[in-house]
Amino acid sequence: MNLRLDPSLEGRLTARADGRVLVIDAFRSWMCGTWIGDLTVEWWRTPPDGDFVALAPLEDVPVFVHGRLVRLLDAAGATVARNRVPFLGGLTIELARPELWIDYLDRPRAWSQASAPGASSAP
Repeated sequence: MNLRLDPSLEGRLTARADGRVLVIDAFRSWMCGTWIGDLTVEWWRTPPDGDFVALAPLEDVPVFVHGRLVRLLDAAGATVARNRVPFLGGLTIELARPELWIDYLDRPRAWSQASAPGASSAP
């Protein structure tokens, strides 16, 4: 997966990390007759276990993403960027192809690693 770093963060991510790891996940919820959701970016003191996949580090900062999001983020052209809402601070994920996120909200199983071409469907 080719996760990019926004130029505004270049040379600054390691200091922001302060020894922590970057963890990317998402939530999805049915509300008012439609699916809503968002990607989450958090700093964790220790690497997650279970369903998370280690990506190539960004500026020596370990990055983990939930396995169900790998194909989506790769296809959508994900970039780690500074949150543009001043009072929130932190980091966010920007997508070059945000329409794929809408598709994911509606059909998350279509984006799972198990449905990837050549992937095994065995448990």
